[in-house]
Amino acid sequence: MNKQQFKETYGQTVEKYTEQLLLIKQKAIEGNSLTFGICYNLNDYLELSNSSQFDKDAYDFVSEFAATWDKHSGDGLDFPIPYSRTTVGSMYWKGDQLEYRLDLIDYLIDRLNQIQ
Repeated sequence: MNKQQFKETYGQTVEKYTEQLLLIKQKAIEGNSLTFGICYNLNDYLELSNSSQFDKDAYDFVSEFAATWDKHSGDGLDFPIPYSRTTVGSMYWKGDQLEYRLDLIDYLIDRLNQIQ
């Protein structure tokens, strides 16, 4: 997949996805309030949640690009982060959950950087 194909598939440029992942990472590190996971926040920041003009959105991006992440939960492609089913809200961004999410964000950015 090249950059043009990525944009046509996921609704924004590789650079925009990278920029927004870095923003989410920064907010998480600074302890700013983030709700739910990477996909939710990424979709919201990219303003893709109300768009039906693209085949895929941030949820699809994370699901597909995280499939080869070495810490993947193995829970299909829906939940790449190992977590407890009782994890809710801001708990997604604390302790081990925070560390997993930061690692996955770095992995996704690395994958994006490989797209030419």
